Amino acid sequence: MEFAGYAIIAAFMAASLMLVRSGYERYLGLVFIIRSSHGIRVIDSIAKFKPRFWQFLADFSVFISFGGMGAYYLSLRTETKKNLPRSVLLGGVLFAAVALFLQNPEYAFASLVLASAMAFFLPRIDSPWLTFASTVVLFYVSSTMVLGKLASVLIGVFGLPSLMVYLMASHGMEIMFGKTDLPGVSPLMPSSRGGNVGVSFPGYDLFIPWWYAIIALAVTLVSHEASHGILTRVAGVRLKSTGLLSVLALPIGAFVEPDEEELERKTTVDRMRVFTMGSFANLVAGSSAVVLIIALTTLFAGVVYSDGMQVIGLIEGYPADGVIPEGSVIYSVNGFPTTDLDLFRNSTANLEPGDTAVVNASTGVYELTLAHNPEEPGRGYLGVYILENMRVSGKAGVFLSIPVMSFIINTLVWIAFFNVNIALVNLLPVIPFDGGRMLKEFVSTLRVSQVSIDRVLYTMVGLMILLLLVNVIPLVKMTYYFFTGLF
Repeated sequence: MEFAGYAIIAAFMAASLMLVRSGYERYLGLVFIIRSSHGIRVIDSIAKFKPRFWQFLADFSVFISFGGMGAYYLSLRTETKKNLPRSVLLGGVLFAAVALFLQNPEYAFASLVLASAMAFFLPRIDSPWLTFASTVVLFYVSSTMVLGKLASVLIGVFGLPSLMVYLMASHGMEIMFGKTDLPGVSPLMPSSRGGNVGVSFPGYDLFIPWWYAIIALAVTLVSHEASHGILTRVAGVRLKSTGLLSVLALPIGAFVEPDEEELERKTTVDRMRVFTMGSFANLVAGSSAVVLIIALTTLFAGVVYSDGMQVIGLIEGYPADGVIPEGSVIYSVNGFPTTDLDLFRNSTANLEPGDTAVVNASTGVYELTLAHNPEEPGRGYLGVYILENMRVSGKAGVFLSIPVMSFIINTLVWIAFFNVNIALVNLLPVIPFDGGRMLKEFVSTLRVSQVSIDRVLYTMVGLMILLLLVNVIPLVKMTYYFFTGLF
C-alpha cells in the first residue's frame, strides 16, 4: 500500500479515537450523531430568496418524481394547483430534450404536443382523474423510448419509485431462477485495490478511489440535506440543527433537523414539499453532472483520442495477474484493436474459458489462457481493470492536460453515479426513506381511515423487506464462502 493509504488509515484511526472520547451522541458503540448549528444561517438566506420559486421547484419535483400519482396530488390542493400546468410544460420540455439527444424526434414532438395540450386544458377542466390519466399517457410516451411497456406504465402511474421496485423485483427473479450471481443490493464498503484506498460494492467489479468518493459523497449529502432545509424554512419551520451521521470517523450520512412538532402542524403540502426536495436535488445534481460530461467530451472530441486500454488494476488469481504489469496499455487482443471499452469487450466476445488470447500491450506481447468470467459464465476473462488511455493530438497538448481532464470527468461520473442512485433509493415508498413519508401524505389525500393508511404503509414495508431479502441472497452466499474459506 502506498504512503497515502497508510496516512489515510492513520488519520481515520486518530479521528475515530477523538470521537470516542468526545461527548457526541453515540449508539451501538460505533455510530455517532454529530450535531451543530453550522449552515443554518446560509439556509435561511437562501430560503428567503424567491420562496415561491422554491415552492414551484418542490411541486415540480412531486410531478416529475411521482408521475400520475404526483399530478393527482397536486390537482387536489389549491396551493399547488397553480403550479401544475407549469410543471407539466417544463416536464414536457425536459422529456423532449432527452428524446432529441437520443435521436428520437417523433418522441420529442409527441411529448411537447401532449404537455402543451395538458397545460392548456387541465386548468379549464379541473378534473383530478383526467389529470392523472393524461399524466400517465405523457410519462408512458416519454418512457417507452428507453424502457419496456410494463415499466413505462408503472412509471406513468407511480413515478420513479416504481422503477426501483420493478428493477429489484426483476433482479430478484433472476436470482431465484439462478440466472445471476450478482446481488441486487450491496453496501458501500471501504476497500483497497492496486495500492489505492477507496470504496467498493461487494459483489461488483467497481472500485472508487477515496478522493472521488469524498467529493461525490459531499456533493450528494450537501445538495440533499440543504434542499430539505431550504423548504423547511420556506414552510416557516425552525431548524434545530445540522450535522453528520458517522460510523467512527467514516461519514455515512448528513442531516438537517427540523422541529418535528412544528412540521407536523403544517399542511400536507408543506410537509410534502420538504420531503420531496432532497431526492429532487440529487436528481438535478446528477443530471447536471451528466450534461457537463457530455459537454466536455463533445468539446474535446476533436483533439482527444484513446490509443488503447490502460490496466489500472489486476484481479488476483486471474490470467493477467502477475503477467501484465499494472499501467500497461493494451493496444489489441488477438489482432482486434482495443481503443475503447466496447472494442475491448468485442475482442473477447467469441472467446471461451480455456481459449488463448494474444495481448499486444505497451510492455510486450503476452499469450494468456482465459478464465471464466464471474459475471458472464461461459465467456473468457483476462481479469483486468481498465480505463481508456487518453492522448491529446497535435498542438492541443500544449493547452490541455489529460490528467486534469481525466480527473474532472471522472469526478463528474461519480457525482452523477452517487446522486442518481441515492435519489432513486431515497424515493422507495417505505419509511425511513423520504419516499415512505411522501406515500403517507399521498394516501392521506384519498380520505381514507388511519387504519387503511397504516395497512398500505405496512404492506409496502413487507414488500420491500421481501425484495431486499431476495436481492441480498448472493451477498449472503459470498459472505458465507468467505468466512468458511478462512477455516
